[in-house]
Amino acid sequence: MTTTKPAVGAEGGDRPANPAADSLVRRVIPIPAPAFLTPAFVTLLSCLWGAGDRSAWRDEHATWWAASLSFGDLYQLTQHVDLALTPYYVFMHLWVAVFGDSPTALRLPSALAMAVAGGLVGLLGRRAVGSTRGGLFAGLIFALVPTVTRYGQEARPYAFAMVAALMSFLALLRALERPEPRRWALYGVTVPLVGWSHLVALAVLVAHLATVLRARRRCGRHVVRAWLIAVGGGLALVVPLVVLARDQAQQIAWNTPAWNDVAAMPYMLFRSPVATAVVLGGAAMALATAGRGRQRAGPGPGPRPRTHVTPLALWALVPFLLTLATVRWLHLFLDRYLLFTVPAWILLATIGIHRLAGRATAARGIATTLIVAVAASAPSSRSDITRNTPREPDYHSVATAVVADQRPGDGLAYTHRLKPRRALDYELRDGPRPRDVFLHDTPQQRADYEAGECPDPRRCASGYRRIWLVSAGRGDNPFSGMAEQKSRLLRKEFRTVRTLGFANVQLLLLERAP
Repeated sequence: MTTTKPAVGAEGGDRPANPAADSLVRRVIPIPAPAFLTPAFVTLLSCLWGAGDRSAWRDEHATWWAASLSFGDLYQLTQHVDLALTPYYVFMHLWVAVFGDSPTALRLPSALAMAVAGGLVGLLGRRAVGSTRGGLFAGLIFALVPTVTRYGQEARPYAFAMVAALMSFLALLRALERPEPRRWALYGVTVPLVGWSHLVALAVLVAHLATVLRARRRCGRHVVRAWLIAVGGGLALVVPLVVLARDQAQQIAWNTPAWNDVAAMPYMLFRSPVATAVVLGGAAMALATAGRGRQRAGPGPGPRPRTHVTPLALWALVPFLLTLATVRWLHLFLDRYLLFTVPAWILLATIGIHRLAGRATAARGIATTLIVAVAASAPSSRSDITRNTPREPDYHSVATAVVADQRPGDGLAYTHRLKPRRALDYELRDGPRPRDVFLHDTPQQRADYEAGECPDPRRCASGYRRIWLVSAGRGDNPFSGMAEQKSRLLRKEFRTVRTLGFANVQLLLLERAP
């Protein structure tokens, strides 16, 4: 008896036997569903799992504060600090107005953005090796990387920078696949999204240029002109932000990495020894075999521009080298600022492992083994990175203790280390709280994140019988880091009746001495 075998794609089992059904599916679902939806779903689950367990930290407090301001106050704030993050803060202002400002609500946009990024990595992985299995491998490795989980649970713009870089690269490939005005217009729209999410992410345009120059032989010189027009139009919306924000570079002048930080950067991008080894090993294989043969076109009708190794290598390496070369002036060499390069490393690894495996059966076995290895190592690495850093104060526990034992008329005072005032403003935002003893000018009045303190501490503290003192940082003297005039006043006129210790922060209850 004759058995009819199902049609098999170039990589073994990716092409359905019924072309009519395939055409219908492609019309209903314009993207390859498995390559996008599976990594997106796994990434979303990874980012949502425990998203509200970790207390907010200093940078997230800044996001909350900026998002809670009126547009007028936000404008005044960004004239002094964080101008480059204005688009993100505007979005978060609108988000908070609808969904609230709990830690989970603040982090949910990043989780959703990271989920979309996981799906886009799957699509680009599918294009890179011409196989849905390749897309699933790339997308699942992405979903299991601990830094993806961490910054998918972070109320900061790093997940948005990643998804914008991926969207822009995919839009460029589609424009080169069929150079039509509407596709170039769509690509042009993605360029300012990259810059608005994070200015460092604009370094991906170097990889875009390399992709366009490679496609020039196949598509003609007009694609270079179209690319320049699209990029020029997009950058016109970003350049004013770059020019205005350049004078605020000193706000991150604390970031002065040493050579050990440079050497550790590859690991810091992944925060898992197994994931780092798999991704960098596969990427090294892709770079070592870059001159061998030609990659196959991706599945589907029509010519597809191939995702070559060179643009991906530029995407991965140029931001690293550029931020390192300018670190003395711009202070941008930081792992979370370079997070948008992680997809490029994973796509390079997908290509390298695909080439190493060769045959479809071998590729399937190796890919499965590597995914299992990364997944097995993920829980321990994830538990480490999803906690706050060892130096971060536990302000949530401080706020809980204050709420439990406060009395009417209590006051609240702070030392000046590690931003305690903004943290307690967030943690105590929903209920009755002690009055800020030494507050003189509010952050809104100063158009800053920090408040101005009372010039006459004795007068400001005169009406208080009990004061809670939040002393962040390490050291035996809880009054260190406080202005000498305030410190002397509190030690002379008050006595410490209770001291509670939490991670990197102390809470002292002071009562006025008889």
